[in-house]
Parts: sequence; structure tokens; C-alpha cells
Amino acid sequence: MFCPNCGAAEQAQESFCRICGLFLPDLTKLEPREAPISQNIQVNSFFSFATALISLILATLLYATVIGAGTPFVITVVAAFLVVIFVWQSLAFVRTLKLKRQVEELVPKRENSSEELSVPRITNRLLTSPDPSNVVQFETKRDLVRERSAD
Repeated sequence: MFCPNCGAAEQAQESFCRICGLFLPDLTKLEPREAPISQNIQVNSFFSFATALISLILATLLYATVIGAGTPFVITVVAAFLVVIFVWQSLAFVRTLKLKRQVEELVPKRENSSEELSVPRITNRLLTSPDPSNVVQFETKRDLVRERSAD
């Protein structure tokens, strides 16, 4: 296996790179990722809209063609049920659009919308860069502990 960061060869999986220290996971054990929330919202809004539209068309066809003086009660109930489905799915579609707006406000904008934020980018953005002038050597710490314990 090659390290994707530095290109060093003959690396063991589920360990750290011997050159740059990057963790190298076993890619055969990775589970598939859950779909992004934006994709879930898009699918949900599509099906809500499609169901509302189809139920409205079917209810309109039933009321326009079948329902009349001699129509069985069951057909009238089915037409009323289709109207209720239309109202329910229309409200679900509106709620999904509101949720989409809220998610767009919360999720940070990316340069490429298909690109997910990776852990190293988030970490690099949140952590400050190291200050080499502020490094204390290990031996110095040990000497300080010895001095304090001797007192």
C-alpha cells in the first residue's frame, strides 16, 4: 500500500505512515457513507411533490368523470382520500423546502458542492499552527520534576 500523502511504499494498513505519520485505514473494511442531508432533502421533496400531484390529478379525474348521482359510496371515499393525500403531501413539500433553507444556512458553503469537508481540513482550520519557539524539551521537563521533588 502507498501513502496517499507522501507516496511512501510498502505501508501496512490500519497503521500510521512511517514517513509522514498519516493514518492509513484498511479500505476494505470501510462502511458505505450515509447520503448527505442535501440529497435526502432533494429526494424527499421530489417524492412529496410527485405524490401530491398524482393524488390531485386522480381526485380531479374521479370527481370529473365518475362521481355523480349513482356513484357507489366507496368511490366517493376514495376521491376524498386522494384529496386528503394531496393536502398532506403538499404540506410535507412545504416543510421540506423550509428545512432545505435552514440546512443551507447552517452548512458552510464549499468551493465544490460535491466535495465534503474532510477531517484534516476541519482540524487545520480549527487548530492554530505550532509555535516552534515555545517548545520545551522532554529532558528539561524531567529535570524540572527532579528539581521540584528534591526540594
